[in-house]
Amino acid sequence: MADQRPADVERLKGDEYFRATAGEYRIVIDVQDGVLRVIAIGRRNDDEVERRPG
Repeated sequence: MADQRPADVERLKGDEYFRATAGEYRIVIDVQDGVLRVIAIGRRNDDEVERRPG
């Protein structure tokens, strides 16, 4: 099966989730069994969005 994550995603350090950037926003996602889940969306320069998932 092909990788279903968007091309610009990076794994969050020390976490199972990934992050992607869309304009001024950062999106934290998870892909399992072919299902993409949006975990959090926040302002790009706000590091809190990456601390919230869980």
